[in-house]
Amino acid sequence: MTPRSFFLPALLLLLARQAAPAQCRVIDLDLTQRKPADARVRVEGGTWDGGWRVSGDLDRIVLDAGYQIKNGYFEVVVTRKGGVTFAERKRNWLGLAACEDFNQCPGGYARAGGEGYKFSKAEIFAANQPATICEKTFGEYADWMLDDRTEHVVRAEIRNGVMTWSNRVGEKTGQTACGGEAQPVTQFRYAAVGGILGEKKGWHHGSLVGLRVLRAVVVDLDKPAGCPPVAVKWGKVVFDTDLTGGPEAFRGTVRGGTWDGGWRVTGNDQRLVWDAGYAVKNGTFEFWLTADAPPASPLKEFRGKTHHPDVHWAGVSGIADLAPMTRHTFALRLGQQREGLGVGHGWSKIVVLGPNNVVDTEKTEQVMGDYAWWKPLADGKRVIHMKMEWNDGIASLYLPDGTRAACRTAGKAGRDVLISGLRYAWVGGVDEEFKSAFPGMKFLRARLVDLGN
Repeated sequence: MTPRSFFLPALLLLLARQAAPAQCRVIDLDLTQRKPADARVRVEGGTWDGGWRVSGDLDRIVLDAGYQIKNGYFEVVVTRKGGVTFAERKRNWLGLAACEDFNQCPGGYARAGGEGYKFSKAEIFAANQPATICEKTFGEYADWMLDDRTEHVVRAEIRNGVMTWSNRVGEKTGQTACGGEAQPVTQFRYAAVGGILGEKKGWHHGSLVGLRVLRAVVVDLDKPAGCPPVAVKWGKVVFDTDLTGGPEAFRGTVRGGTWDGGWRVTGNDQRLVWDAGYAVKNGTFEFWLTADAPPASPLKEFRGKTHHPDVHWAGVSGIADLAPMTRHTFALRLGQQREGLGVGHGWSKIVVLGPNNVVDTEKTEQVMGDYAWWKPLADGKRVIHMKMEWNDGIASLYLPDGTRAACRTAGKAGRDVLISGLRYAWVGGVDEEFKSAFPGMKFLRARLVDLGN
């Protein structure tokens, strides 16, 4: 081989690397230096030991890109020590998803376990599927080096509707993928490492104790380098109620229903009401539920007709007297169902009543999503996550794919309707005239977060 032919491949490789476009690093953390000051990063537990160390069963770091990324990836560099055994639980230790629940929306997480899980098993969720679309292992079990020195590079990537998981340890690599046109994995916003599901109940939960995270990066492949950061508000948890704990776990007002592994709606005019204790200027109200069937309120006589009336089935209000639904309220409405067909309210309708509303002078409303989305989810088993947000006066609802749908502010009377200063939250049914609810809904958990000013 001549010197010219010897150097040509190396030169071409060098030129190719130089020509590769720089990437938009949305979040880039060097965790070997210190605890990050980045507001988009939430650290829960762990210790600092030349990196962030998982030392307890609920330790994790959660990253919020601040917006949905259609093509991009989350990559971490980690070491591990131990002899950690998995006799009690497997560990869901790395995740990337469109919502913070990770198993309720597009995305997926990696699970470490015994030898049958190899390096890790990826569990992947698509945009149009109410359950896991695939579980695939990648790498080898022997790829885990437990010397606390060997660096493992692990990446979860979503690109063109396909989710790919890969690991690299020295020269050894592993990879798997799932998704595509029929079952697209469409986008992500949140990434997490340590323990993904935030609880230690059950066989699959818990954190990967002994893991040390040295670096974490979130990349948006659709944006050029130098992309400006997006502001994120994590906020302060005002209440987080596990309703599966029964009436002893709830602090608020109960009207009807039964406790059955959660609070279940059994008839009309039933609700739970929480008092945040003060007016929350900007915040989120989230709740988790199951439903035995797509929402349909019991038949009632109204204005000479028999039909299923509207139900204001969840919301937050600035006033304690909820039932009149006249002012200072952000509510979700479903109903208008006749002859078994959902009409008019989609996945749910947002209704916003301003603090000085009088006969619709400060009222705006908007249908969000599709009523047909309820059918595959309302089987009495699938956990449905709903998230309402009011921020800078704008009311929004997060859809099942993790995207945030903002309600228009233009009111019926031609003026903007903004909402803030909300204090009382409810699930069930609030309506002084109809007193309707959705029997068969069972609420499992509710959380209100103050996002600050």
